Amino acid sequence: AQEVFNDVVIRNNTISNVGGIAIGCASCNSAIIESNVITGSSAELYYGIEVPAGSENDVKSQDVVIDNNTITITGDGDRILSGIKVAGSHPYIVTNNTVSGADCIIRSGANSTTNISSNTCNDDIPPVVEPPVCDPYEGTTKIRVSKRLKTFAWMFSPTTTKAQVNQAIGRLFDDEADSLARINAMQILVNGCPDE
Repeated sequence: AQEVFNDVVIRNNTISNVGGIAIGCASCNSAIIESNVITGSSAELYYGIEVPAGSENDVKSQDVVIDNNTITITGDGDRILSGIKVAGSHPYIVTNNTVSGADCIIRSGANSTTNISSNTCNDDIPPVVEPPVCDPYEGTTKIRVSKRLKTFAWMFSPTTTKAQVNQAIGRLFDDEADSLARINAMQILVNGCPDE
């Protein structure tokens, strides 16, 4: 059976000097995380609150409210620290939180456009929006891209004749949409997701 947490309430806690994530929730179906006070050192604490915290099974966190929490991270860390990190497959409500000493709120996935205007971010560190994750194999498959790369390698082999190369080039454009999808996949694999 898959693990799921229903009607989770994490409220009015004081959490100090824990490592990794102070409050995390994954596969949470309806969760309220509110009025908690979190303090920690950047040497140990990565995120004050993270949803989802880690990978989720088929049940994706939804109906999540993160409200009126106070998060303070002290010290200078050499990694990305965030008071709140929200991602996942469903948008959440993130309101009235106060974050000091770290990037305020990191948003990605379905929460990349979540309204966070009612939150207070101290130290003038703007919220961070992670780039969207793109699918390099949209319109093609990993196997088809691999075959195209093998064709390119074969074309530049010293044993391949000019006539064979010309014939192969002609076949590359038999299906223009497929060729463009494979080229796009190769560009994403080399350069990362394009700017939107």
